[in-house]
Amino acid sequence: MANGLASIVLVILFCGSAFASRTKLVSVKDESRAAVLADDGICSSMVEPQGYGCQEHTVTTKDGYILSLQRIPVGRSGGEPGNRPPVLLQHGLLMDAITWLLSPPDQSLAFLLADDGFDVWLASTRGTKYSRGHTSLSPEDAVIFLPAYWDWTWDELVAYDLPATYEYVYGQTGQKVHYVGHSLGTLIALASFSKGQLVSMLQSAALLSPIAYVGQLTSPLARTAADNFIAEALMWLGIHEFDPRGEAGVKLLMKICSKAGVDCTHLLTSFTGQNCCLNSSIVNVFLQHEPQSTSTKNMIHVAQMIREGTIRMYDYQDEDENMKHYGQPTPPAYDMTTIPNDLPLFLSYGGADALSDPTDVKLLLESLKDHDGDKLVIQYREDYAHADYVMAENARQEVYEPLMGEAVAQLLEDLCKQPDVNCSDLMTSFTDKNCSVNSSQTNMFLEHEPQSTETRNMIHLAQMIRRGTIAMYDYGSKDENNKHYGQPTPPEYNMTSIPNDIPLFLGYGGQDLLSDVKDVQTLLDSLHDHEADKLVVQYTEDYTHADFVFGVNASEV
Repeated sequence: MANGLASIVLVILFCGSAFASRTKLVSVKDESRAAVLADDGICSSMVEPQGYGCQEHTVTTKDGYILSLQRIPVGRSGGEPGNRPPVLLQHGLLMDAITWLLSPPDQSLAFLLADDGFDVWLASTRGTKYSRGHTSLSPEDAVIFLPAYWDWTWDELVAYDLPATYEYVYGQTGQKVHYVGHSLGTLIALASFSKGQLVSMLQSAALLSPIAYVGQLTSPLARTAADNFIAEALMWLGIHEFDPRGEAGVKLLMKICSKAGVDCTHLLTSFTGQNCCLNSSIVNVFLQHEPQSTSTKNMIHVAQMIREGTIRMYDYQDEDENMKHYGQPTPPAYDMTTIPNDLPLFLSYGGADALSDPTDVKLLLESLKDHDGDKLVIQYREDYAHADYVMAENARQEVYEPLMGEAVAQLLEDLCKQPDVNCSDLMTSFTDKNCSVNSSQTNMFLEHEPQSTETRNMIHLAQMIRRGTIAMYDYGSKDENNKHYGQPTPPEYNMTSIPNDIPLFLGYGGQDLLSDVKDVQTLLDSLHDHEADKLVVQYTEDYTHADFVFGVNASEV
């Protein structure tokens, strides 16, 4: 109690008039829509300048909050939107959707997924810059006796925000949705899964820096704020919007940083741990957009979790209030052991993370001990801290590519479910029935192949398939193509310019689904002026793609 009273005095002394009550009561039904369509909206400010198409969407929760969503339907190389696997990216505490766009396109997960063939959706939770609308309430309703707009915690994100965005993406795409969460974005997903929510619409979930149990976190800032009941002091004074960029938030932070054991010379480190792989330029970009507001009540909820080491709903600190809200004197727990054990999960956590502490993550993993072995992938990065997962220079190689590898496996599984695709014999589905390949050769093949390639290379091949041309890689932007090629469209490779005296042998098969007979004929038409004694063409009616390299009769044929 002494700590709580001291914190209240601290807040009064250091924040003064910044905590004056605000009484503006206006409806802001269209505020979010106006924000996302403004010149500084996420699409226009962060996505389109990088050469990607982007759509602004809004979704209204059942309790009236108007949330913004951004959609990146295709990669920078262009292509046809539609029937791409959808993925929803959910940010962490005090952040918004810009989390996933802070790094350059070749390092930001949102752009990488779009270039990798995914239909990317970015969510921002209530109270953040682009999700401040409501059908009847205003963010300015933060007065002592009428918290109204700010009367929520992450419980409401579980109950309303996440279901609303998930159902919207599912409805727009007609497909099960892949999910990627960071920090608080993992907590609300895990809590939802534990209650059986969303699972019927879920394809897979990737949880980066997972937050569930936080009783062992080592963040000096977070621990000091929780132990000194700072958020409770703010609530007592009628401050219901927790704005870390506001005057009050800055002054309060300065006071926390003056306490013994808290070194804020490097503020991000004091909060998240020693991030291994951030450069100063990305931190500067981060500070242009983040951190974002949340409700003070939400900060109290997180502080309760830190002090108690539990994953429970918000505690009203009064048995009667808890009874009124929950029908029991104590808040219900979110039981991680009830998460369906056949959900495909990817969890990545770091040894230097001061918020998602490895000790706490191990408690979560213990709760998942009965999860299907082939449905749970765990990655541990010894040198990674909390912010590395969204801003590290090497996150693409260390985290995102393994994550997307899991997604590719899931994507292949999805493709095999299509009515006209039979993957009972996967090689046949890709190349057609090879006439002279036996099972022992196939087994030998699978011991060594297939191998990795660059995703952009696969995009290049996909461009050729869609367009029927042999051109260089299309960056999907006239400016980018001009920068690389000196012209707005990619140059073509002209087959007619092949010197006609080069000795060539071309062998192709009548059953080949990849090197189709009609496509080979187009190539041969380009070679019609080739010297006759320098060109040998062999056609084998029953051969398909793999027969040419390990057919049992290839040596004779």
